[in-house]
Parts: sequence; structure tokens; C-alpha cells
Amino acid sequence: MHYYVHPFQILSGTWYNIGDDRMQNGEIIGEQAEVISDLRLHDYITFRDLTKYLLDKITIYQERIKPVIIGKLLSEKAADIETVYLIATDQKLKVRERQKDTL
Repeated sequence: MHYYVHPFQILSGTWYNIGDDRMQNGEIIGEQAEVISDLRLHDYITFRDLTKYLLDKITIYQERIKPVIIGKLLSEKAADIETVYLIATDQKLKVRERQKDTL
């Protein structure tokens, strides 16, 4: 069983972690590449670009995205939660990890 941080369901019904850009077993392309291929996007798209694309098309893809960490928290603690504050940052262009940020 995989722990998916950003799961996305491709057309075949398989769930992939869109943040996983690593090769698996030296043979299988990373899960992020599977999602990019399924969406027919260019191979050179960054994680940040991918999440921006999904955000822009949220009405199309909302049923194929699972917000695992916050979704689990909200579903388990909904009765106990009165207010939710989401805080986000946008790292400076010179920060290498910026392209790994979720939009």
C-alpha cells in the first residue's frame, strides 16, 4: 500500500502520487510521469506547473484528486473543527525547491 500525498486517478482508474517524480525499480517511470502522460501534457512540465494545471481545471478533475492529509483530518475531525486556516507561501524564484511547491 502506498501513502499518497497528492493522489490523482488516471483514466484507467489507478491512483498515482503526482509528487513522485522518482524512477521505480529502474524500469517503471515515476508516478508523476504517469499522471502527466494521462493528462497528455508535455514531459518537461514541473510539479508546480502540474498542480497549477489541475487547479485551473478543478471542475474537470475534482473527482480524480484526493486531498489525503487535510482530507483525512477534516473527515475524521469535522465535528470538532470550528475554523480552518490554510496558510500558503510562494517561495522566491531563486529557491530550488520552489518547483516542488503545490499550487
